[in-house]
Amino acid sequence: MILVVALPNGAQIPTKIAEVTDEFVSIDLNHPLAGKALNFKIKMLAISDCKCAEKQHDHAHDCECGGKDCH
Repeated sequence: MILVVALPNGAQIPTKIAEVTDEFVSIDLNHPLAGKALNFKIKMLAISDCKCAEKQHDHAHDCECGGKDCH
């Protein structure tokens, strides 16, 4: 059985009721996909030759490719 738990910040977490006894209720708060094999299909839109990652700096204006959003 699935139970939705509401957090103080308003977020809701689906929770699985794992076991019910006369004294306790055990719940599983893991994501429903936890432990499952996941496969993704991706589409590469572009490849950049920016060297920012190799320089390991925090200032985009120093980037060799000149892109202000290059990190």
